[in-house]
Amino acid sequence: MKKFLISIMAFFVVAFVVLSATDFFLSYKIRSNAIFKIKETTSIIVLGSSHSACSFDDRYVDNLENFSRSGESYCYTYIKLKKMLEANPGIKTIIVEFSNPFIYDSEEWLWSDKYIQYHYITFAPFFTFDDNKILFKGHLKSLIGAYPFFIKFAIKKVLKKEYEYAYSYGGHEARNEIITKNIQPDFQEGEISRVNLVFLDKIVNYCERSNVKLIFVRSPLHPDYIYWKNELLFQQIRNDRYGNIPFFDFGNYINNDEYFADYQHLNQKGSELFSKVINDTLKNIYMDNCVVDTTLSEKY
Repeated sequence: MKKFLISIMAFFVVAFVVLSATDFFLSYKIRSNAIFKIKETTSIIVLGSSHSACSFDDRYVDNLENFSRSGESYCYTYIKLKKMLEANPGIKTIIVEFSNPFIYDSEEWLWSDKYIQYHYITFAPFFTFDDNKILFKGHLKSLIGAYPFFIKFAIKKVLKKEYEYAYSYGGHEARNEIITKNIQPDFQEGEISRVNLVFLDKIVNYCERSNVKLIFVRSPLHPDYIYWKNELLFQQIRNDRYGNIPFFDFGNYINNDEYFADYQHLNQKGSELFSKVINDTLKNIYMDNCVVDTTLSEKY
C-alpha cells in the first residue's frame, strides 16, 4: 500500500512538472513573438468592451483606431494597453470606455466558462502572478478549468505561428439592427467591483507612468437602459476615484431609437453619427481635468 501511494504521488509530481514546463514554454513562445504593432499614423486608440466596440467607427475619426472587444473586462484591457504602449511609442492618447455597469463585478463576465475560454486564454501568457492572484481570488476553479483550453489554444498558435494580437482581438463592431423594445432583466445593484475597478486603477497608473493621456468615455445609452438606475452611485465613484481623469460623457446624447441596436449598443447608423461627433470633440477639446457633458448639447 505504501509503494502504491508513493507511485501515485510520484505520478502527480511528474505530471505537475510536465504541465508546468509546457505552460512555461508555450507562454514564453507567445510572449516573445506576439505582435502588437499598429499603424504609425495612429496616435489615439480606443479600448473597452462592446459599448465602445459598437460606438467608435474609426473610419470617421482622425488618427484613431478602435481595439475594443465585446465582453472584455478591464483585466484584459489592462494587458492589451500595456503591450500596445510597449510596441507603439506613437500612441499619445488612450480612450477607455467607462459606463454604469462597469462598476460591478459580474460573475458571468469574469469567471464563466464562456468568457474564460474566450478572453482569458487569449491573454494568459501576459498575466503576471500578481495579476492572476487579483483576478482569481476565490475563483481558483475557473483558473484550473481554463488550463486545458489555454494549452490547446497556445499549441495551435505556436504551430501556426499566429502571433498577431493588435488586429486579431478587437475592432469596430457594426450592428445593422434597430432596437426592438422588450422587457429588460430586473436591475440588480450587486457589489462594487473587486476586480474591474482594481484593474481600472492599474490602467490609470500605467498611463500616468507612461506619460500617455487617458480619457474616459461613456458611449450613448438608450434612455430606457436599466443601468441608468445606478447613475448616482456611478457618478460618486467616478468623482471620488477618477475625478482627475477627463470624462467625455455622451451617455444621454442620442435619444432616437433608430440609432440603437439594443438598450446599450449603437447600431451602424448611430456609430457613424457618434464617431463624427467624437472626431470634432477631440479636435476642439483637449485639456486636463475636463468633463464633456452633452446634457445641454443638441441631441439626436
